[in-house]
Amino acid sequence: MNTQDMTLKELLAIARQFLTERNWQQFHNPKTDAANIVCEASELLELFLWSGTPEESYAQLEKVRTAATEEVGDIFLAFLLFCDTAGIDVQKAFLDKLEKTKIKYPVSTASGTGYNSIKYGDKNN
Repeated sequence: MNTQDMTLKELLAIARQFLTERNWQQFHNPKTDAANIVCEASELLELFLWSGTPEESYAQLEKVRTAATEEVGDIFLAFLLFCDTAGIDVQKAFLDKLEKTKIKYPVSTASGTGYNSIKYGDKNN
């Protein structure tokens, strides 16, 4: 099976099996799973810590692509496990949040601006 064709349900089943085989379910709860997401995301960010400009960050990505890919895997696993532990429907959460974000940042006012410039009223960004 092409991994890009796998559903979230299939990936979650694999993650659950991974935990079950190691008897690690006992260590998972919303707090520890949320903390794990932050820790793993910090490890991804650390790979780019000293790259300044956007161009430098793309150059850095090419140097650390393997490590970045591994961190993405860690983040996604932590994310899936948090959603499972918390009983959150990932697809619904995504679609609901995207609809709210579309309302908050309509194309007519948000196109070509950064989130913070809209949030803080900086029309010059």
